[in-house]
Amino acid sequence: MAVFYVLPPRLQVGQHFQEFLASVFPGQSWLSVDLPDLAEALAQAAEAQPSVYVVFAEDLDETIGVEASVTRDFGAEDGDEIVVVRPQRNIPVVQVERRRLGEQKRAA
Repeated sequence: MAVFYVLPPRLQVGQHFQEFLASVFPGQSWLSVDLPDLAEALAQAAEAQPSVYVVFAEDLDETIGVEASVTRDFGAEDGDEIVVVRPQRNIPVVQVERRRLGEQKRAA
């Protein structure tokens, strides 16, 4: 079973990571052009775990929905988990929605 983390756009993830880095490295700053790269670095670190995939919101086909897009475009299958992460302005506060592909089909 794979887990697909659906994160906000790279720029937003990079901004949150930049705020964290500023607290760890006071006085340092990162260019806004580098923010998507920070997000990609986080995604690569997460994907080093077995069966973990990171999908950024801007890579989804919004016209067909999250589950359909992750299935069609990223290879998710029934039984895989999709974790949609929606951070708030305050970094430690996030909304997380977890669902397993195929559960609604079986319940019907």
